[in-house]
Amino acid sequence: MSRIGIFKINDSFKITGRGRIVTGQIIKGKVKLGSHAYIKIEKKFPLCQIVGVDIGKEDSKGNYFIGLLLKSEEIDLLNYPIDEQVIDIL
Repeated sequence: MSRIGIFKINDSFKITGRGRIVTGQIIKGKVKLGSHAYIKIEKKFPLCQIVGVDIGKEDSKGNYFIGLLLKSEEIDLLNYPIDEQVIDIL
């Protein structure tokens, strides 16, 4: 898989019955449904799939935040908060 974008995760939260949401900004490239990313969770790097993308409100600097709904077959994301980090979108 080759990199199509770079995303900075600022925060995460869970929605029971849906999954783990990470919010942040696209630094470079793009993010699209079905893309993948390795995300650091504790000392592991499970492969996660992006199954939802949403755009949030504009902040005082004119930036929008992006929300990504993640799923992983390797780990139950609802049990782990995701720390601030920069990830490659594949």
